[in-house]
Amino acid sequence: MNKQPYRLCLFVYVSILMMGLCWYTLPSAFAGIPEPGIIYYGKVLDQNNNLLTSGVLTLSLTNASGETCITINTSLKEIKEGDETYSYSVLIPFETPVPGFPASKNTLPVTKESTTHYRTLSVLNTDIQLNDSIDISSENIGNATLLYVGNIPVVEFQSAIQSVNENQQTITIPISLDVASYEDIMVPFTISGSSNTMDYTLSDGIVIIEKGKTSTNLTFQLVNDLKIEADETIVISIGELTNAKLGNKTVHAVTIIDDDDTDHDGILDQWENRYFGNLETANATTDHDHDGYLDKMEYEREGTQDSQGISYNPLVSNAPCDEGFISSSILDIDGNGTTDGSTDGLLLIRHLFGYSGQNLIDNVVSDNCSRCTAETIEAYLKNKKAMLDVDNNGQIDPGTDAMLLIRYLFTYSDENLTKGVVASDCQRCTSIEIEQYLDKLSTGNVCQ
Repeated sequence: MNKQPYRLCLFVYVSILMMGLCWYTLPSAFAGIPEPGIIYYGKVLDQNNNLLTSGVLTLSLTNASGETCITINTSLKEIKEGDETYSYSVLIPFETPVPGFPASKNTLPVTKESTTHYRTLSVLNTDIQLNDSIDISSENIGNATLLYVGNIPVVEFQSAIQSVNENQQTITIPISLDVASYEDIMVPFTISGSSNTMDYTLSDGIVIIEKGKTSTNLTFQLVNDLKIEADETIVISIGELTNAKLGNKTVHAVTIIDDDDTDHDGILDQWENRYFGNLETANATTDHDHDGYLDKMEYEREGTQDSQGISYNPLVSNAPCDEGFISSSILDIDGNGTTDGSTDGLLLIRHLFGYSGQNLIDNVVSDNCSRCTAETIEAYLKNKKAMLDVDNNGQIDPGTDAMLLIRYLFTYSDENLTKGVVASDCQRCTSIEIEQYLDKLSTGNVCQ
């Protein structure tokens, strides 16, 4: 039997089938391409970034050996697809060999393994082109790929960093294009950084650079609270773009400078201005009213009342029975939050024996003190002088009151607390009476 006519018929049949597939896919949408082929489609932009819809586009694919696998010429034209307008659509047929016949010409050889090809798209008689490399395998059959050719707009922040005061209500961050676009550019962005989201009104979103323009602004509001905070940072990052490409400055950091404690003394500026009219009078180491409590400690008691329900006034020296303001131990002489015989006890004894200045505090102030200088400790003990008359005989005596205080701080009790150290004219004489009084001193409730 002569098989040549049979082979010829088979070849013609396959060729007709291939032509039918091309006819079917070309006018369809740019996705869901049936075998055996893929589609490249997209927009060609001229030097002014306008959509080019006339001329001839040449597409070629070359393998790693430098051999041109396929070359296709297509006319540029206006192609409407939904809300978008494109300027070309090219079908790339894959090779479909028929046993016993050569491979069809101008088709792309394809295998299951991914193979690197070099792709070139250029417009005849212009400098417009795209050169890149791609990996192609049989997995690509039926795909449609969007490609921009020419002067693709570049999107980036105008600057990478910015510093603003917390009281600057509106923040404006410019985003720019290097050339105007013939269509709107959607710019997605994400938010991160150290700033609390309660400090600003911004979340992940999108801004639009309108067609024909070269910039837009990302604008949001800051929340000007009355909290002393460290400087905080908002980091804004541009996400993936579909009709433009990213420039170098894709991240913008906004540092928010706290305006509530500009002299960095731990006291709210508003409080200092209200009571003192300036920011120099009070700070974390001064005692403006000489009551034994540092100005910062008094600031922290803002809004409290004493045991009589009287609102706290930081400019009035506290009387001995204003201890409703004091929640910590009165015997915590160095203000470190605890009472200790080797620090607070020795400070009391030295004070009652007439020590002052460096002799008062040398080697007996704790490392985490809040009252650390001789000046602040002396002012504190002067204010508490009446309370140091432990046996209540009307005199403060180092041989009686000081010994009672240090024994108590070293946890002596009962007879061991009072033996041999209570004045003969005492009004508080028994260990029970004295221990109850010192317990009140220790808890800050001596006047209640």
